[in-house]
Amino acid sequence: MEHKEANDTDSNDSVSVEVRCGYGNCRPKSLQKFNNPRMMLFIMSTYVFIQGFIVNGIFNVIISTLERRFHLRSTQMGLAASSYDFSAAIFGVLFSYLGSGRHKPRWLTMSSVCMVLGSVVMASPHFTTDLYESRETHQTGCNVGNSSSVTCKSSGLQHYVGVFALGNIILGMGGATIYTVGTAYIDDSVASITSPLYMGIFFGCSAMGPGLGYLVGGALLNIYVDVDKINPKSLNLQTTDTRWVGAWWIGPIITAVLFLFTTLALSCFGAELPNAKYVRETRESQLHAGTGLQSSTTAPKRPSLKEAHKVLWTLVNNPPFVFTTLAGITEAMFLSGLSVFGAKFAQNAFRISPGKAGILVGCAAIFGLTGGSACGGFLCRCLKLKVKGMLKLAFGVCAVSMLCLPMLTLSCEQTKIAGIHLPYIESEKLSLYNTCNLGCQCSTERFEPVCDTKGTHYFSPCFAGCRTNNSTGDFSNCTCAPELTNITAIDTLSNNGTSKFSRRPVTKGTCESSCNLVYGFLILLFLYIFSSIAADVPAEQAVLRSIHENHKTIMCGANRFFIRLLGTVPGAVIMGVATDSGCLVWQTECNVDTSCWLYDISVVSRNYIIFGCITKILSLIFFFLALWLYRPPTNMDYSIVVNRDSNCTTKTQ
Repeated sequence: MEHKEANDTDSNDSVSVEVRCGYGNCRPKSLQKFNNPRMMLFIMSTYVFIQGFIVNGIFNVIISTLERRFHLRSTQMGLAASSYDFSAAIFGVLFSYLGSGRHKPRWLTMSSVCMVLGSVVMASPHFTTDLYESRETHQTGCNVGNSSSVTCKSSGLQHYVGVFALGNIILGMGGATIYTVGTAYIDDSVASITSPLYMGIFFGCSAMGPGLGYLVGGALLNIYVDVDKINPKSLNLQTTDTRWVGAWWIGPIITAVLFLFTTLALSCFGAELPNAKYVRETRESQLHAGTGLQSSTTAPKRPSLKEAHKVLWTLVNNPPFVFTTLAGITEAMFLSGLSVFGAKFAQNAFRISPGKAGILVGCAAIFGLTGGSACGGFLCRCLKLKVKGMLKLAFGVCAVSMLCLPMLTLSCEQTKIAGIHLPYIESEKLSLYNTCNLGCQCSTERFEPVCDTKGTHYFSPCFAGCRTNNSTGDFSNCTCAPELTNITAIDTLSNNGTSKFSRRPVTKGTCESSCNLVYGFLILLFLYIFSSIAADVPAEQAVLRSIHENHKTIMCGANRFFIRLLGTVPGAVIMGVATDSGCLVWQTECNVDTSCWLYDISVVSRNYIIFGCITKILSLIFFFLALWLYRPPTNMDYSIVVNRDSNCTTKTQ
């Protein structure tokens, strides 16, 4: 064990700070070999990986499951998802100011604690509610002449949307810190030429988290929700059944445990890394001309509140900051909404289960997010791009991503349901309730599609007017289904000469479909995510290189404040409204509409494309203005640049 030594001191500061790893007086030499930028990057990358895993992965893939389990609308879940970004926006400004000096690891440790608490809150509704009622024992066919006046009692499950919002608010506090204080901490610790690569890895791991979250979340949804309380084998339910609800709560529990490890690791670091002073002294200035500031070689310090308006005014007068922030807002609007409802769109557009939708979308997301982020950082380093080159790269890849929006036009043929898309036999009006199911006491409280011999779907056996539930699980004697014409080939006569099976049968489940368009959708989704995320690192680096050293953390906080508050918060809500506007049939509880059973996918697709095109065009305009208005400094001293080894030989742009 090493005794306490004199703390490292920056000659430009009068205050001595501890830069060694450890706790208090316990700072052994063996631990100092981990006190370097690479280990710091590994821990912080693990942090953002888990953060993306729960916030943008697990939570997004369980959206439709939470709607079904707690009787919620897409608009409500959009608001719950947006509460993360609202919290991150508000607290991001505060934490970016408080964490703008040294001791950034302290703030990162506290943020990790918030992530633990938020994950626990997110999973808590499972442990405070009764068993999920799948209504398997209820009669599903026509129930003529058995009307009973039962007082309707609401389940009250809709109130749990507040719990999910609270969990996201706490998670937002942690996310606000890692992407403001954490980003500046990385940039403080490595040279300018290396920073893009580190940022690329950092954001690449952040991007991998959601992808893996989709995969794991999709797999967990194939486990029954109450697996910890009952034996799922005792239920007559399959994952493809519309009543199936998966184990959505396991994911948040896993992340809570993982965040405990990042909390312990981050708490070991000192006020800054030992090489931070050298990085400051050898960094080249690329400040935007006209800021009235010079690059600083002193340790980062928190500006006083009296100077806050001066800092903000400096940022407002910085075109790369202003216009990349505006581009970030428009990009976040659509991308955040797509991340929340992408799996749900695939589920409804291609008739696949929530679990399969999560896994497939996760595969596209994990490669698109990771590859795009890493590619953006790699190109910045290999091409040795300066601010203008980075802005050109951001503009170019943003334009490419817009070409992928036609992916939203792909969908399998809409499931045609009698009474919704086409009339019942011998009827001209579109209504679920018809003379053929008159008196059957049908309700849209549950959706159990059945298919007749001509390929027509019915909302449930009750709406098909089925009087008989066969031992095979199918239904017969359905008055709304067409009568079979080939009686001899279908019917089997019993001993007394009567027909053993009805001539009006329907089969449980949807009619067979050979649609494979989901794979074309996944390819375009991958390309869209890849090109959209590839613009993040160069845009971020362009701003970091064009502002003062002491303003980096505040810049990150202000940037994300506006992006979250004006971009991701309304983006998820707008997409939720766009989704709900395409609902054809709502689930009802006590005559009140709750979650949606069936969507008109053409309406949802149209709404998504309009929204996506508007936001992309605005992004391109903002990136162009950032490039056009940026002016590099006229008195750059290239003699202080420290050239590091690089495998890339492209000339500086």
